[in-house]
Amino acid sequence: MPNLELRFYPADQVLDWWRSYSYSPRLAEVEKPVGRIGPEGYPERTLKADPVAGEIHIDRRYLGYLHVELFFERNFAFHHCRAHLLKGDPSAVDEVWERWYKANPMMITADAVKATGTVKCEELVPYKLAEALEKWNATAKAKDRRAITSARDAAREGRLYTWKPEGKITTTLNEIRRWIEADSRKGVA
Repeated sequence: MPNLELRFYPADQVLDWWRSYSYSPRLAEVEKPVGRIGPEGYPERTLKADPVAGEIHIDRRYLGYLHVELFFERNFAFHHCRAHLLKGDPSAVDEVWERWYKANPMMITADAVKATGTVKCEELVPYKLAEALEKWNATAKAKDRRAITSARDAAREGRLYTWKPEGKITTTLNEIRRWIEADSRKGVA
């Protein structure tokens, strides 16, 4: 019987995603010629393809951003503290955020789906970074294989999208593919 225990992202992880999305380049700067839609944008061809097996991925950074924005909608009186929270400076909003997040945590949905065995698209299943890289390298061409140190460096520099539920660096095969494709276009090995 699969374990269906509900788990949630830590509050500081959600704040990190909110900050990273707030500081990131906007769509006008990252738009591709094929046209994009959605928070980070999905290629139009993806919508014509099978949405389960296509390239649509779970954008946890955007979901974290929306979660913190919901906090400010519900606690508008603390909107003036937004800059302090964005910079990570101590302020009156810290305690309010902690209380609100404890009552309204952000659920780890994709990991729960993995536990039930219903995921049809292997690319979207979250794995620990080393495990995801091992799976990627097993089927990748020699030029597209990467070492764990380069993956950790890319994650630290923001070139490989990862998150840390329970303190473990996690990503998907889809994110590794996107990282390698982006680095190939830039000429980074």
